[in-house]
Amino acid sequence: MSINFPISLETHILAFAATLALSLSFTAWLAYFLKGSHPLAQFLLHHSRSHKEDEEVSPFGGLAVVASFLIVLWGSFYLGWIHIFYLISFLLVTVGVLAMILLGFVDDLVNLKARFKLMMQLVIALFLVFNGLTANQIGDFNWAWLGAAWSLLWIAGITNGFNLVDGQDGLSGGLAFITCGFAAMIFWNREIYEASLLATLLAGSVLGFLFFNFPPARIYLGNTGSLPLGLLVSLIFVSAWTRGFQDEVYLILPLSMLLVPISDTVFAFFRRIFKGVSPFARDTDHLHHRLVKLGFTVRQSISILFGLTLYFDLVTLIYIRNIDRIPFFTPLFVLFLMLNVCLMIATLVHLECARKGERLCIRHLATNQYVLIGGLLIVNIVFFIKAW
Repeated sequence: MSINFPISLETHILAFAATLALSLSFTAWLAYFLKGSHPLAQFLLHHSRSHKEDEEVSPFGGLAVVASFLIVLWGSFYLGWIHIFYLISFLLVTVGVLAMILLGFVDDLVNLKARFKLMMQLVIALFLVFNGLTANQIGDFNWAWLGAAWSLLWIAGITNGFNLVDGQDGLSGGLAFITCGFAAMIFWNREIYEASLLATLLAGSVLGFLFFNFPPARIYLGNTGSLPLGLLVSLIFVSAWTRGFQDEVYLILPLSMLLVPISDTVFAFFRRIFKGVSPFARDTDHLHHRLVKLGFTVRQSISILFGLTLYFDLVTLIYIRNIDRIPFFTPLFVLFLMLNVCLMIATLVHLECARKGERLCIRHLATNQYVLIGGLLIVNIVFFIKAW
């Protein structure tokens, strides 16, 4: 049974405006302060692991994003804009975010080991799941343990995903903003008000920060920002599951909207295993790194990934539009997503091979980018014909 209390459209609009204004102000002040001569600013700059002698940009911008988010969230409660029913849920979100930002802050200062950092992320996720931020079932499988396991995997996976893609100026924040914008619209339309408000708040907070984070960045998210950002994005969707919206559409929807960071995280994990190195080891083979190696500028590479995210978010609207045809449409939509990912990765690999003067062969049949791009077009055209 779905339990929901309305949160007005005016509250969403005011919350977005307030988080945007606060984020702009906090980020501007933080960027100015951290470049100053104050002893604390100098300590943070020179002890952060991202510091380079020829580049004095601080990685603690996530403080501004989280502060603006939490201030407006609890300010809305204080002003009576949000029903008291949501209090416990938002308390859990706040505790989880504060714990994650502390973990990221320490990591930016002392460079924690990847295994320890993952363990702490799982502890935070377990705390949230065991205290009620979890799905109670998966589709038609009414098994609480399965819902809890999926929620735990989802929270830890998306948190890590946004941490991994935060390798270029503006990328992690831009992906979060696009996803949150569409999530806010979808959840508002479906009358899932808790999720729509969280998405609206986070969209405003991230947008204000992005004005200072696009290349060349004046301040970075750092792990102080990317970890709580990923956690918040994951909890937007978990909050919908918690309120009883747990059929397959609400499980497939976030996978589609976050296909870019999810794909990058999954491929990074298995790529490292196949290379015989730790799956937690760092490398420079993420999607944004590979696009730069192909000759794209940083701005062009993040624009490509933004475009892909925007496209899949738009496609998700078609999936939602066909909600009355879920039994038929869900397998088609999942197949569509899988084929798109496979063909896009194959195109990327082919371009990399071509740049090195090699030829990519699949079962001894030489492919080229035109065949792969043609395949992408056919898959997408067929999908749109079936959808409409």
